[in-house]
Amino acid sequence: MNRRTAMHSRENAIEFDRVSRKFTINHERNESLQDWFVSRFRRNRGATESFWALKDVSFGIKRGQTVGLVGRNGAGKSTMLKLVTGILEPSSGEVRAAGRTYAMLELGAGFHPELSGRDNIYLNGSIYGFGRRAMRRKFEEIVAFAELERFIDTPVKHYSSGMFMRLGFATAINMDPEILVIDEVLSVGDSAFQRRCNDAIRGLQEKGVTILFVSHSSEQIREFCDRALLLSGGAVIADGEVEDVLTAYARLQLRENADTDGGARADAGPLPGGDHAHAQFASVVLRDAHGIATQHFAPGAPLTVELPAIGDNQSPLDVIVRWRTPLGLLLFEGRRALLPGAAGAARVARCHFPALPIHSDDIIVEALLCDPTSGVIIDSDEIHLHLDAAPGPILRVEHSWTDDDALGPNGATNEQAATLVIGARGK
Repeated sequence: MNRRTAMHSRENAIEFDRVSRKFTINHERNESLQDWFVSRFRRNRGATESFWALKDVSFGIKRGQTVGLVGRNGAGKSTMLKLVTGILEPSSGEVRAAGRTYAMLELGAGFHPELSGRDNIYLNGSIYGFGRRAMRRKFEEIVAFAELERFIDTPVKHYSSGMFMRLGFATAINMDPEILVIDEVLSVGDSAFQRRCNDAIRGLQEKGVTILFVSHSSEQIREFCDRALLLSGGAVIADGEVEDVLTAYARLQLRENADTDGGARADAGPLPGGDHAHAQFASVVLRDAHGIATQHFAPGAPLTVELPAIGDNQSPLDVIVRWRTPLGLLLFEGRRALLPGAAGAARVARCHFPALPIHSDDIIVEALLCDPTSGVIIDSDEIHLHLDAAPGPILRVEHSWTDDDALGPNGATNEQAATLVIGARGK
């Protein structure tokens, strides 16, 4: 969709200027066609309610930025995306989007169920202004990425959710978007396809595509976004660095959970080891030797896992750091008790690794917050560790070899440095 309007700033790809969006909820229930017909002639047609999904929202997104939208269900995230793409119009205010905008809002959106995958690809291309000759070139790339060669002439109503996802994503990245809007769809698909999607998104970022990204996965927000917005009740309540916004989101969840179950907890007594109903991680972060938050490291580089816990700041709490493979093979586990903290402040533990022995791009760093008395896991988070490693073993551990003839011909120790192969892998 091409929506080119005058922007207040030439640097911006998207602008919201005091935008509000209202929906009308009808509470009247018609049991039959007759009830509906009669209700058309009543003076009072039943109770209705106005619901403001967004209220007086203003912000700008620069060209080439990747911005994550976070917030609980019903906060207004999907409404915001639909306003950007023009699916909805604002009740008041103005939305400006400068550039070819492609949306991935839900599985199967934009596909006609009775048409084949092939026909849907060409239909999408024509909607976005591509001629048949241009689409013939793109078609092969889309089908190859989606891995749907055998099923491309099958009506998409017979596709599984994973096939829908692959076709939708492959189509989106090949429509040459200047603005790409993604709503939670990357959570579908196997790990291999998700890695390919991640690489494709990074490729779009390198091309300067503006990306507006909604996800309930804090890891995906950290991985792709250089800025985040926190929505609550239809308003933007935090806007800035990703880790700052994720921490604000964690505190918001903690407050809302306390308001929801505070009455129930009042008479329930403390949990084993303390009342941990109101304790959770703020934002688990991987930091490099310079203290910069990142998920990309070189093998052998130093790494620090930072684990801030908010909420209960006095009761005993333990933090656990694990390294594991996607198949669940545990490679490392470390545990530490959190020290008591000041009121309102996060309790932070840091696990330092002077040199990463990991030489695989398929390692997950898992963080757990637990009650040391009962062993109950209170909260968890995980981050994929990305290393630029050549094919080989998962772990490389410095060691040496000796044989029975400990002395060489000149009286020197007959030792050889080597690398221990812990687990083999391949690209």
